[in-house]
Amino acid sequence: MKKNGFTLIEMLVTLSILSILFLLTVPVQSELLGKQQEEQFIETLKQDVLFIQNQSSKHTRDEMYIRFYDNHYSILSGVNKPFAERDYPADWTLVASNQTRLLRFVQSGTVLQPRTLVMYTPSEKLFIVFPLGKGRFYIEKEKRVLDD
Repeated sequence: MKKNGFTLIEMLVTLSILSILFLLTVPVQSELLGKQQEEQFIETLKQDVLFIQNQSSKHTRDEMYIRFYDNHYSILSGVNKPFAERDYPADWTLVASNQTRLLRFVQSGTVLQPRTLVMYTPSEKLFIVFPLGKGRFYIEKEKRVLDD
């Protein structure tokens, strides 16, 4: 008598192999999602800095600037009128003194006071550097060593 199909043992082995493969792909996908969120945040910050730089070069009554808070930053117009707010990605923290939390540009488009903001991500330490004489910033990354 001929039997077509799989035995119960063959099905269990196949399902266990598939379940192990699915379990391995979930951490990889969540790591990729976290990296994508980080890149999106940095790109948004670049666009916001460019916006503030452009606004400072125009002759407007209300000065625009960016203020960095512990869990978000705000684009402010005039005397603390919020224009937009952007949250940091989950598990990011800002390390900054009160003097370095405010970012302004002069009319020529250069940053008013050069500074470096330090942010901690779950895996890296980011140095967001606003150098003298430039309107843009650059980021230096340092792998984060966690104490056990």
